[in-house]
Amino acid sequence: RHGLAAAAETATRRPHEPLRAADLAEAACMSEPTFYRAFRTEFGITPAAYLTHLRVDRARQLLADPGRSVTAVAASVGFGSVSHFIRVYRERVGRTPKQDQLARLAAA
Repeated sequence: RHGLAAAAETATRRPHEPLRAADLAEAACMSEPTFYRAFRTEFGITPAAYLTHLRVDRARQLLADPGRSVTAVAASVGFGSVSHFIRVYRERVGRTPKQDQLARLAAA
């Protein structure tokens, strides 16, 4: 469990970096296959899904600032492609980043 906590902390501290399961396995001091199984057992999702969840959550926080563009937010949370960011965001949140940003501004 201590190794998984270290991996989760690494992911939480560095969501903007292009982390891979191998990086998290290293932080956990485990082999990749062992890490992957242990992570999925403990958290119920894959390491990649966990990273995506963290990135989208951070993006939602950043988009609360109306001065931030979707492009800037996508880059700051580690997405290399804006179109990929928009697709993933819509899958997770139910609307595009811009739609979410505007809806949250209207509600404020």
